[in-house]
Amino acid sequence: MSNKFDIYVIREILKNVDPCTLIRCREVCTSWNREILRMTKLTRKFKYGTITFELTNDEFELKAGRKSYCLQDWNEITLLRMLQNIEPSKTLNLFVHYQTSKNVFDKFFDGLVKEWCSSVQELEATIAIEQIVDPIKPLRLFPNLTRLSYSFMNTDTVDCTQIFDRIRNLRYCRLTRFEEFNVEDKDRLVFNEKTLQSIAANQEIDTRRLQRLEIYMASVYFKPEDFVEFIARVSKPHPHPSLKDNESIYEQTDDIETVHILFDMCCFKLTKTENIINAVVEKADDIMFYGPDCSLRFRQVHCRFGDTKFFLMFGQEL
Repeated sequence: MSNKFDIYVIREILKNVDPCTLIRCREVCTSWNREILRMTKLTRKFKYGTITFELTNDEFELKAGRKSYCLQDWNEITLLRMLQNIEPSKTLNLFVHYQTSKNVFDKFFDGLVKEWCSSVQELEATIAIEQIVDPIKPLRLFPNLTRLSYSFMNTDTVDCTQIFDRIRNLRYCRLTRFEEFNVEDKDRLVFNEKTLQSIAANQEIDTRRLQRLEIYMASVYFKPEDFVEFIARVSKPHPHPSLKDNESIYEQTDDIETVHILFDMCCFKLTKTENIINAVVEKADDIMFYGPDCSLRFRQVHCRFGDTKFFLMFGQEL
């Protein structure tokens, strides 16, 4: 695989590859190791000790390392008994295929044990069915997440604020929808000033947990002054101690003094990205622009507030 591959495309490909297959490829092909280290930024499937739940049609499959268990005739009681014999994993992959019915989806989440799920700190979830009314439902079982990568389909509006109100310790969060964004459609994923306020409220007075925030295919409703206030609130000089002691493969590759914020393939409803960038520049000590050509996919701003650096990326407006 080449570094020239689009990151988003690679991530979508990896979602469809069996975790056990990826681990076996790593064991038999040493030339993969360098690429796999790079790919750990996009998926947790390469990590040993990760548990994977997959729902396809009426089947439920559990994978842990090289072992896998497939159940075709199961119910909430069966799932409950299985979880009683499995030690909770720090990292959980959850994949619901598009062929899965709403009844199977509801049966699965009704059978999950909240105490078991509360031990999960990192969740990579892909929900590829449209029938679910509430895409936030799966996240209610995981209040102690520090890392969330969530891709889903939805027909009703989902407010990102609900996620940050329920999961308050997130330091890494990636949210994206599957459907192609159409400006004429009604809002499906909304990120507004209340979302900014919720994220800011989750930070402590003297420290901040937030390290990386990535939002894709959302309708964005906040004004430049709202974003500047948010930046000022989360730009604390000291990262939370949990960031320094964290053993996550992903976050070891990041500078904990840097906060990454990305909006890509989003529709900014109240203002243009230029206005947001200009508002940030006015408050920054120093500023560097990369790729000022408007035809580029990303405009990037690197600014500094106090001792914390910010690397901001805004995708093209739709």
